[in-house]
Amino acid sequence: MTYTEFKKLKINTSAIGWKPAGKNEVTYFCTPKGAKIIGRAGVDGIHYCTVRTLGETVFAVSPMNLPGNYVHPIARNLEDLLRLLLVCRDMNLIEQAWMWDEEQLTEQIEQVRSSEYFDPTPLDAIREKCGLEPMKDPFEYLYRLQKSYNYGDIPYTKEYYEKMEEVASADAPWQPPEWKVTMDGDFFPERGKGGTEIPLNKSFAWGGETWHIPSVYLCSGGVVVDFFAKVDPEAFIAFRKEAETAFKNGRPTEEDEEKFLRMNPSSIIFRPTITVNGVELKNKSGHGDAWYPASCRGEDTEEDVRAKYLVEHYGFDPDKIYIIRCCTFPSETKIGDITSFTLKMVRSPETFSGIHFKDPKVGDVFDFTHPVHGTEHTLAVVEYEAEEMDQSKFASGELIFPTHMTAMQYTLTPDLPREEVSVRECGNGDSPRRRETANPGCDFCSAIGIIRSADGPTAVVMGMRQEAEVHSACSSLYFEKQKNVEWRMSFRVKTVEDAEIQLI
Repeated sequence: MTYTEFKKLKINTSAIGWKPAGKNEVTYFCTPKGAKIIGRAGVDGIHYCTVRTLGETVFAVSPMNLPGNYVHPIARNLEDLLRLLLVCRDMNLIEQAWMWDEEQLTEQIEQVRSSEYFDPTPLDAIREKCGLEPMKDPFEYLYRLQKSYNYGDIPYTKEYYEKMEEVASADAPWQPPEWKVTMDGDFFPERGKGGTEIPLNKSFAWGGETWHIPSVYLCSGGVVVDFFAKVDPEAFIAFRKEAETAFKNGRPTEEDEEKFLRMNPSSIIFRPTITVNGVELKNKSGHGDAWYPASCRGEDTEEDVRAKYLVEHYGFDPDKIYIIRCCTFPSETKIGDITSFTLKMVRSPETFSGIHFKDPKVGDVFDFTHPVHGTEHTLAVVEYEAEEMDQSKFASGELIFPTHMTAMQYTLTPDLPREEVSVRECGNGDSPRRRETANPGCDFCSAIGIIRSADGPTAVVMGMRQEAEVHSACSSLYFEKQKNVEWRMSFRVKTVEDAEIQLI
C-alpha cells in the first residue's frame, strides 16, 4: 500500500498523532534530502516521511532532538507503520520508542489505552478498511529496525552539514586566542591592533574586597584598565545558601531582592575615572566577567574556562572568587609616555527598605529610623488625594491606559537629601488594555510605569506646588480609584567612600 492509496481511504488519523500532510509542507535543516512528507505530529516540528532514494522506509524527523538523533526509521513500509499504530495507538509513541526499553514502551501503550480521552475510531477504520492486524511485538520490531539501520545512508542537505559543523565547533574545547587588548573593551577582541601593556601589579583594599590592577594598556584611542576584585568565598557561600532558601519558600519580595543584592559580595557596581598626565578620562565602555572556584559554584554550573584563563594569565589564585572588569577610557588626544596615572573609584549607592504605612490622611505623622545612620526622623503627610490623568495624554488609539493614581506630599524632620530617600507604592499598577476588549476580564497587553525619581514618580505633576522642604510621591496607574494604598520608604545610601589611588 502506498501513501497515495492510503489517503484515498479518507481515514482521519489526527486524533492519534498523525496529522495529514499538506501541499506545501515546511521542511527543517534535518529533513532528509528528497523527503516526501506524509504527516506531522503537530508539535516541535516533528514530521514523518519517506525518502526518494531509500525505498519504502518511513522515517520520523524530530528537529528538537539532540544532534545524532534527529532522524529515526520507524517502519520498513507504510503497512508496517499502520500495524504498529494498531497496537501502539498513538504515533507519538512510535516516534519516541527509540528512547525506551520494552517495559517503558509497554507502560506508555497502557497509559494511552486507559486514557479517557483516547478515541479508537481511527484505529477501527484502519483495521476495517486496510484489513490489517496489530503488530505482534512492536518493541522487537522497532528495536531490530533501528539497531540494524545504516544511518549513514540517509542523505541531507547542505544546510544540515553546515549546522553539524557549527555544533561540532561549539562542542570543541575552548582555545584562548592570542593575548591582546584593544579599545573594543572585550577580553578577547576579534579585531583591532593590541595596545602596549604597562605592568603595574598594584593592589589596594576598598569596599570589603582586595582590588588588583595587574596592567594597563596604552591603545590607539585611549587607555584600557583591567580590574580584579577578590571576594571572600565563605561570604559568598553564606549569601548563596540564604538566597536559595528564600527562593525555595516562594517568590521573594522586592525588599528581599534588595537585601540579597546588598548581601551578595560578588555584586559590585562602581564607576572608575582615571587621570593620565593631568588629563581626566572617563570610563565609556567595557566588559565584565567573574571567576568562581568549584567550591562556590552550584552543582549544575560549569566551569567558566574564559574567566579561569584570565585569572591564570595574571597569576591569581584560582581558589578565590574574582570579579573582573575590563574598562576603556577614550582619549581625544594621543597619549605619549605616561608620567602620572591616578585612579578614582566611586561605588554606587545601595538600596535599603524602610517603614510601611497604608492609606494615610493629611496631618498623619510616622516615626522612622534611618536604616543605615540610625537617626530618628518623622514623616508628616502634607497633601494626599486621588488624581486622574487625561486619557488623551497617551498617544495610542489602540490601547486604553489606566489613569487613576494617588498623589502625596510629605515633609521629613530632620530632612534628608532628595536623592537619598523616596516613598513608593507597594503595588505595581494596571497594564493597558486593548480598546476593543476594554473590560475588567480582558487580557493585558503591555506594561505601563511612571518614571520614578528619588521622590517617587515625577514624570507627571498634577498641579502640586513644589517647595524645597516638601517631598512628593505618586502611585502607579490604575483603571479604578484605589483604596487603602500601601506605601513604603526606600533609601539609597553610599556605604563605601570614594577612593583615589596613585598608580604611577
